[in-house]
Amino acid sequence: LVELSWGADYNIVEHCRLVQPIRNTTSENMSAIFSEQGSNNSHNDDYNIIRNNYMAGGGHGIRWYGYSTSAADREQGNIFTGNTIRDYYYMGIRYYYGENLQISDNLITNNSSRTDTYGLYMFRNYQRNEISRNRIIATNAAYYGIYMDDCDGSADNFMLVANNYIYLARTTSRAWGLYILDNNFAQFIYNTATVVSNSTTDGRAWYSTGSASPMTVLNNNFANLGAGYAAYYNSTNSFGTVDHNNYYTTGANLTYWSGNRADLAAQQSGSGRDANSVSADPQLDAAGEPYLTSVVLNGAAL
Repeated sequence: LVELSWGADYNIVEHCRLVQPIRNTTSENMSAIFSEQGSNNSHNDDYNIIRNNYMAGGGHGIRWYGYSTSAADREQGNIFTGNTIRDYYYMGIRYYYGENLQISDNLITNNSSRTDTYGLYMFRNYQRNEISRNRIIATNAAYYGIYMDDCDGSADNFMLVANNYIYLARTTSRAWGLYILDNNFAQFIYNTATVVSNSTTDGRAWYSTGSASPMTVLNNNFANLGAGYAAYYNSTNSFGTVDHNNYYTTGANLTYWSGNRADLAAQQSGSGRDANSVSADPQLDAAGEPYLTSVVLNGAAL
């Protein structure tokens, strides 16, 4: 519906209603807002603002591509904020090859029947990216709330993922609230991820894997109201601070850290982390709203 491509810089798209047919398609051509991957970095689309729009239907809400992973080829400084993205079939926001971007205060929600859907899909984005205060809610399919693959900050510019609310209700199969693969110099702070999945192995509110440099996991709430894990730390050598989190599951194993950890004491002894973390039912006020009513969590954050 809206395309910004081939060197589209410093544009603002705001207060638009962008509605596509509801179709079972993964086509990137069915995107409410589309930035094409150019044939060289002179075609990058930089410093655009997409804010306060309503997008519905199609395969994607926003689909945005830089040219490549090289520093000169990444798309710079784009901001997506205050948008409502709903009823997409495949991905709410899909962003490749960017740098210093901001994705904040968006509502991303669907009930797609597809077996693998994504709220926010990030691939090879770099430096001081901020993903904050988004609400990602799926009540039927979503495999992944926030999917981040090879997204790296630096020692001077940590990537920030903070204050996001994720709720995935998939009763029989995979539901991963945050999936973090090969990310370096990243901070995950004050996020709430809740999944409802009856899978004992594939329900994970937090799932990190791959090789990465120091990551901070602090003051988060990870809850599985099904049979799986609150958090699954598959690679354990990539963490700095991991503490002041809340882990909760109704399943047999609270976390995975070099093996299954049945409860908080086992997580603490097995990881050498989470000394000040707790394990309590967060008592969600409602599935679609980021309100926790558990008094146990009062003052539990740093």
